[in-house]
Amino acid sequence: MGRGRSFTDIEMPNICGIGMIKEIRSYNNTIKIVVVSSIVNSQVLQEIGKLRASMVKKPVKQEKLLSAINS
Repeated sequence: MGRGRSFTDIEMPNICGIGMIKEIRSYNNTIKIVVVSSIVNSQVLQEIGKLRASMVKKPVKQEKLLSAINS
């Protein structure tokens, strides 16, 4: 499967962002995942790190988003 990008939040209607990332990782280990969220705590950051995703805090600054996408 080719590389791609996925963007998500942590809290969304009807789905948990962490659960979604785990589901994506179960079938695609190479896709770049960027979490864009205002929810930033040590537990969330640790889980995002384990899942090899990048984090950008809301409100989003363009340079931080571009850095996360290109890292």
